[in-house]
Amino acid sequence: MGRKKIAISITSQDKEISEIIILDIPSKTRSSEVIKNCWPSGIGGIHWLPDNSGLIYTHIPEIDKNSKNYILNTASVIYKLGDSPKNSKTLFSKTNNPELDLKSKDFCIIYFWNQTDKYLIAKVGGIGFKDYYYAPVNSITNKKIQWKPLFKKNIK
Repeated sequence: MGRKKIAISITSQDKEISEIIILDIPSKTRSSEVIKNCWPSGIGGIHWLPDNSGLIYTHIPEIDKNSKNYILNTASVIYKLGDSPKNSKTLFSKTNNPELDLKSKDFCIIYFWNQTDKYLIAKVGGIGFKDYYYAPVNSITNKKIQWKPLFKKNIK
């Protein structure tokens, strides 16, 4: 059975940061909810949950290019269809996961290898080699995900 909704990333005026809207294919209608401060073409993409009940994307708190915090402190979040984007749950971020020693400049990205995976993969994005973590897919419902190292960059 195919997906009945699609996520569309929209940007304007040569901006890199975008908004995501959800389109219902059978009714050809758009959800009234707009997910703001995303950059799916540059950071993290859009990843549907295996049951199609929502999606995971990377949220960018500060999108003002003149701010010293521009594109810092990103968070990989889960958005459930029908909910307000303001209620999105953070799954992976510097603030949410201090035990991982993430930096403000790190891009926090989560994805599935494919839709039948039993694990989430969290990637610390940025320039150069990356750290990767994993957690069972069913841990999405936990208050906080306990990420385990998959492999780490080696800096000497």
